[in-house]
Amino acid sequence: HTKIYELSDNFAAQNAMKTNWHHIQRAMHSILADKKRAADSHEEHVALTMAMANKETIKIRQMIENHIKAGINSML
Repeated sequence: HTKIYELSDNFAAQNAMKTNWHHIQRAMHSILADKKRAADSHEEHVALTMAMANKETIKIRQMIENHIKAGINSML
């Protein structure tokens, strides 16, 4: 996640991530306990990184939203 935030060049997001990192980690541990979700999450990170390298801004925004929603849904 840190690398994705760095690649975003979004300093507000980077600062929010640093401030809330312990909360983010707790959520990730809960989410990644599900092996299927862990595998899907990894694939999402790979695709997101590639989209960021290609500067596909609209696609990146949608991918991040979907990633966050999938994580939340897996905790419900």
